[in-house]
Amino acid sequence: RGARKLIPGQSAQDVAQHFAIVLDDELISTPYIDFIQNPNGIDASNVARSDQPTGRALIVVDARGENSIVVVPGANSQVALRRGLPPSRVVLAQLEIPIATVIAAFTAAREAGALTVLNPAPAAPLPDELLDELLANCNVVVPNESELRLLGGVDELVRRCGSAALVVTRGGDGV
Repeated sequence: RGARKLIPGQSAQDVAQHFAIVLDDELISTPYIDFIQNPNGIDASNVARSDQPTGRALIVVDARGENSIVVVPGANSQVALRRGLPPSRVVLAQLEIPIATVIAAFTAAREAGALTVLNPAPAAPLPDELLDELLANCNVVVPNESELRLLGGVDELVRRCGSAALVVTRGGDGV
């Protein structure tokens, strides 16, 4: 899912960087890295290899067009900013990696003046203090309707987001 969000953001002036951990298996990791680098030109130097299986996210869509995401974190649970965050104008993250890593990346990004965009998928109930710390470093939060409910609803999320923009996607009904 993460690489799928990188490719549309790639432009002639900007080089998208992808942070991930994939299974250290040439049959899986090499084609994955080749896919995001060629022909898309995404910098994959921060894609690490692990002895853990590559993370999986299964998206299940119900009859109303609403989706649920079932996550098996695998190697994604090991994603960390080991070398810091490279200079960036926009940092996009979702919650398939450790929330501490997202908070660290967003904190560094905001300190450097970058725009931060959070897709809180897959949503899960979070302790209030952790959610507040995460949202304090967001410029834009993009939940779907299910994630919005899990995060407390529109009024609660607007209150917690402060000056961040809130964009709710609506499944089969569009944005």
